[in-house]
Amino acid sequence: MADHIGLNPPVSLATKRRIGGPTEAPVINYVARATNLRGILAGLESEYPGLFQGLPPEEESSEPAPLDATDLGRIVLKFTGKAAFSAGPFRKIDMIPVGTNGDRDFYVLSNDAARTRLRDLSVAFSADPDNYQTETKNLLAALVNIDGIEPYSRSDRTASDLLVPEDGETAIVEAVLWPTSIAETGVKRESEARLAEITALIGETSSRDDRVRVLSVDERPDTLAVRAFVDGPTLALLLDHPLVERVRNPLAVRTRAADLDDGPEPNAAPVVGGAPIGVIDDLVVTSNPWLEGVVIESAAFPANHSFNARTSHGTQVAGIAAYGDLGPILRQEIAPTPHPIYAARVLEGSTSGKAVAAGDLKRDLRDAMTWLRSKGVTVVVLALGRDVADSGALPSDVSATVDECARELGLAVVTAAGNLDDVTPLEWAKHYPAYLKSADARVSEPGTAALALTVGSVAHDGGVDVSRTPSGQAIAAAMHASPFTRTGPVPGGSGATRFKPELVGPGGNFVHDTSTGNVLPDESGTGIVVLTAPGLSRPFGISTGTSLAAPWVAHELARIASRYPTASANLLRALLCLSAKPTPVLKGAASSAIVSAYGQPDVDAVLESEGNRAIFVLDTVIPTGAVSILELPIPREFGAGSSHRTFRVSLAFDPPVERSRRDYIAGHVDMEFVRNKTLEEVETIWSAQPTEAEITANKTLRREPKPTGHDRPTLTPTLTSMKSSTVTVREFTNPAGGWEPDDENYYLVLTHVRSPWTKAQQDKYESQSVAVAIEIVDEDRVDLDLHAAAVARLDELTLRNRGRVRGR
Repeated sequence: MADHIGLNPPVSLATKRRIGGPTEAPVINYVARATNLRGILAGLESEYPGLFQGLPPEEESSEPAPLDATDLGRIVLKFTGKAAFSAGPFRKIDMIPVGTNGDRDFYVLSNDAARTRLRDLSVAFSADPDNYQTETKNLLAALVNIDGIEPYSRSDRTASDLLVPEDGETAIVEAVLWPTSIAETGVKRESEARLAEITALIGETSSRDDRVRVLSVDERPDTLAVRAFVDGPTLALLLDHPLVERVRNPLAVRTRAADLDDGPEPNAAPVVGGAPIGVIDDLVVTSNPWLEGVVIESAAFPANHSFNARTSHGTQVAGIAAYGDLGPILRQEIAPTPHPIYAARVLEGSTSGKAVAAGDLKRDLRDAMTWLRSKGVTVVVLALGRDVADSGALPSDVSATVDECARELGLAVVTAAGNLDDVTPLEWAKHYPAYLKSADARVSEPGTAALALTVGSVAHDGGVDVSRTPSGQAIAAAMHASPFTRTGPVPGGSGATRFKPELVGPGGNFVHDTSTGNVLPDESGTGIVVLTAPGLSRPFGISTGTSLAAPWVAHELARIASRYPTASANLLRALLCLSAKPTPVLKGAASSAIVSAYGQPDVDAVLESEGNRAIFVLDTVIPTGAVSILELPIPREFGAGSSHRTFRVSLAFDPPVERSRRDYIAGHVDMEFVRNKTLEEVETIWSAQPTEAEITANKTLRREPKPTGHDRPTLTPTLTSMKSSTVTVREFTNPAGGWEPDDENYYLVLTHVRSPWTKAQQDKYESQSVAVAIEIVDEDRVDLDLHAAAVARLDELTLRNRGRVRGR
């Protein structure tokens, strides 16, 4: 039993090699772009008369479509372009930027005067495109970049799960406002003004129905929102209001549970051990004998709320978080030692039996996570989510809150990918897994949180208890995607995607009864064993869902935290993903649907560094916008001989986030594997290179090329595909000639790249916490003590570097 091998601190360079090289300015066909823009505006005026105040349409529309807006004054417009837009040109014509996303959609709040100005510019541009000059080059760049313009309408504001109250009824909704964080000045003032306008609108309509009222507001510029009781007419006003980005139902959780026929009770109260786990959910009922003494402390948020009846969801999640797989306990095969649980209640039962948020979820999540951190908790499971894909114009405000708290508090947060609920029985049985590839099957919030580990579900078993269901057939094979799991990827910024879900865990399976055509979600052979709340005859039950896979993964994460109690949240995430073993992918996907980026954790593989497996770790801080070089103590013995070898790197970091930015995260970290160079050579190569002009002026200068081929092996997946993820796992397996006995001097080069946020934001982002976990394995030579050889090599490098420092 040996600890992981700690790497020496990185060498950070004072300058950074530029990404890419000089390129020629693109040749723009201004005539074509002017014609295109003129056509876009004329088409819009034809479809929405008055939008550009009298721009003559090229063709009259016999049936113009109504514009979903309160008037033709303030309207949000969505601009799409060949490249990303900047805010400056739009502010120049008094359009207020409110957000941008990874699809290069740029949203602005416009009024009549601003749209008239845009119309005038387009007319002048169309009249003389080759020689047209605007007040600034930035305005021209914005005009030629425009590929499309659409009004942001009621349908865009309507979340797919929104339930409209019946006549005479009211319902609780959340109106998410456009964030003000994209503004450079007056953010607080603008936030207050937007909230005041929406709360006043709700207040005015309450005069006809006193049940209509504001319940809470979120005043933070990046997650502005109003939660309220509304009737149908008030909801219609919100759905048409230009300051509103999205209207949705409060977050809800659905559970399925059934009693088992039998189940043991513990002979004595369980004795807890290991790292604590925070559970943010519904009430955890401690009267189940398996939870007696396991739940160390509970708290409710909001503290002064009178909660409705609880559901079974919190108890189910807490039981799996504490024990992991409950099946062996049910069968009395093991004597378990559960992890201690700290339970934070933020959910309550609704009249439909679902668990729903009890108050302002973002506020309550922040308060709950702060409380958990004060109790010494690092691992938190948040196994709740919406019933629909996160498909808003901007990243979810709830996901953003999870990200902010994870970073500020140093928490390793595990979330669920969410469950598919609206598939007909016929499709469950006959069209699996095709429906998992659709956009409607994508991850729901808060599973889209960039800094959380998102967990999908796989079927732990493909067998069916034929004594109970003789004509039953499991829909998914063992270790394949559960029929109900949600898939990725999710938007990551700058047109890239984020690899989510990162991981999967056992969440159950469905059974198709071929004799009746019914789909059974809670069969004892294919469901997940859970702990039940009082009122049921036995302490164990059966349920299914990604909300059961998430606490299973959190339990595995806590096992790492128990072994390495000083590890940061970043290092815990890196090690957990390093342990993952791939599971089957969806076949024949029309799009690249992801069940999990890395697979199902196998924590036993990363608890120790020993024998033919050596694990290096580093938990450090690197400067942003710079290059940091890690020297790796890979022993010479690893490259010798002929065997199957693997080099895997897992990297995790926790950048700031902002919803209104095209790049949601503040930066990313690229990594390259280099060998057979001296440290001085690597420093020279990855430092800033001389320009062509400097080389021309000084013939002694030369540009150092990056190593190629054998000396800079390709790690998979590629850099580009993973740049939006905050935890990445890449590997180099040995093809023919992949490793040589003469190989020496191994490095991991980390290049931090800031996102194109404002200079003020970048100046605040001076450093980045990062964790690296590296595994080298010789699969064939099981008698090779790589760990001992790597420790000896680390000692060599440490002594050499001390001499190098003294010699400078």
